[in-house]
Amino acid sequence: VLPQYPETKEEREACARVLDIAGVNSVGLHERTEAGLTEVILENYEHCVKNSDVEGLSKLTPLLGTLELAALGVELYLRFSRVAVIQSMVSPAHKLQISECG
Repeated sequence: VLPQYPETKEEREACARVLDIAGVNSVGLHERTEAGLTEVILENYEHCVKNSDVEGLSKLTPLLGTLELAALGVELYLRFSRVAVIQSMVSPAHKLQISECG
């Protein structure tokens, strides 16, 4: 695995060799593919958050780290958690418990 930001001479040489082998166009293609994948993953993640889809969130969450979106994933998951807590507080069962208490 090549580092994203090569620091040593060996890393820089390895990155240069990979670029020579793959070609300059592959870099642009990779960036466009990653951007498109990121957009789709985030759209699906937000859809899961809005619909309280825990299974969907579980499937998508590991991909956020791979795409270097872990911080955004935490923010979105906290939003999901907040919505889930609020929904549970306003559910009919919870309202019934509150009214029974006085």
